[in-house]
Parts: sequence; C-alpha cells; structure tokens
Amino acid sequence: MSETKQPNNRFDNLYTMLTRTFILILTLACASLTAQAGQLVANGLIEEDSVSSQMVKSMFLGSVSHWQNGKPISLCLVTSSKPAVDAFLKSRVGKNERSFKRHWTRRVFSGDSSTMPRSFKDAKKALKYLANKEGAVCFISELDGPLPSGIKKLNSAN
Repeated sequence: MSETKQPNNRFDNLYTMLTRTFILILTLACASLTAQAGQLVANGLIEEDSVSSQMVKSMFLGSVSHWQNGKPISLCLVTSSKPAVDAFLKSRVGKNERSFKRHWTRRVFSGDSSTMPRSFKDAKKALKYLANKEGAVCFISELDGPLPSGIKKLNSAN
C-alpha cells in the first residue's frame, strides 16, 4: 500500500508568502535601480563637465545660484517618470517631491530666489529649453538617442 503525504497547509502557505515577498522585494529593487538611471544634462556653454554630489544638492536647493563663471543657474526637471524624479530628489537632493516644491515656494516668496525650477513633462521640450537657456541644467530620466548639439551630459565627480 502506497502512502501519499498530505501537504502541510501551514508550511505551504508560509513558503508561498515568503516566495511572493522575495519576488516583490526583488522587483522593487530593480525598479529603484532603473529609476535612478537618469542624468543631469546642461547647456553646452557652461564650462563645467562634471559636478560633485554636494554641488548638485546645493544647486537644486538654491544655495548655489551661479556657475563659476558668474552665469546664473537655471534648473529644470523632466517629470515624465515620477519614480525617477523621486529617486533623484531623495538620493541627490535629500528631499521628496512635496518638500522640494515647498522649499522652492518658500524661497521664491521670501525673495531668496526669483524663480522656481521649471518642470517639463516632455524631454524634448526640456532639451529645447536647455539648448536655448545659457546656464541651464536639467535632470532627465530617459533620453531617446544622442544629445542634441548645444547640450552636454554633466558627469558626477564625488
């Protein structure tokens, strides 16, 4: 007589739950890595080819408002990928999107800054702005193809 073992529902449920949790964590980790894949691009007339993490934070918080040559910095963000923008703001600026907007609203209304960073839903419009605005720098999560002339990638120099 052959005996078939009955599955232990408690352990099967635990195994299923742990497997699903592992898959969820792995998926979130991959999404986080993808979200941070964006880059800083700038008007090609700026002299800098790289910026430190501290400089990125200082620019996007408004404490540094001019390049080394004295030209004003104009900021923009492409918001087509909310996870990428959130990851950039948290990892490079130290704020979530809501506190970033609140920070800049306070700066503008207190007179510390004249304008808030521009937001673009479309990378093409941001690239056009960058090409025409001397001193502009923008976080773009995804680029289709090579950078247009007059725009360059800013490397990180930590």
